[in-house]
Amino acid sequence: MAKRREIKIPWIPLFYKPKYKLTLPKIDLSEESNRRAVFLFLSLLCVIFASGVIYMAVNLPPAIIGPRVPRLIIPDLSRQTLSEGIIITALLFMSVLGAYITRSSVEHFTDIEYQGLYLALGFALLLFGFLAISYILFTQKLTGYVGGYII
Repeated sequence: MAKRREIKIPWIPLFYKPKYKLTLPKIDLSEESNRRAVFLFLSLLCVIFASGVIYMAVNLPPAIIGPRVPRLIIPDLSRQTLSEGIIITALLFMSVLGAYITRSSVEHFTDIEYQGLYLALGFALLLFGFLAISYILFTQKLTGYVGGYII
């Protein structure tokens, strides 16, 4: 530690040298609003990474594909259309929204009827999004793969 303090960082002469040090922000997770913000930020980040938004931004896939009949979903794991990415992103957002509604149904409502309604609504959104993504993956994307081999 003492060696680090002795190191002199070179500075350009005649320029103002700042006297502040960068520190990491400290997030107080004891407050409900901070926990909710962190949950929503991390969920949004996971949705963006998992849905292929970065792949769509870098590779610019076609919107739909097909010589005779246009298809929204390509039956191959190594390719993706723009419409497929948008569909998967919407389903992942729906699942995250369902998880958030389910999580907040227990915390915020004191009326039992509203609590049960929001719990059922959140669970239904979560289940529908998960099942729709599973259906697209197993019936549309993996149609020619069995045990890692192409049929």
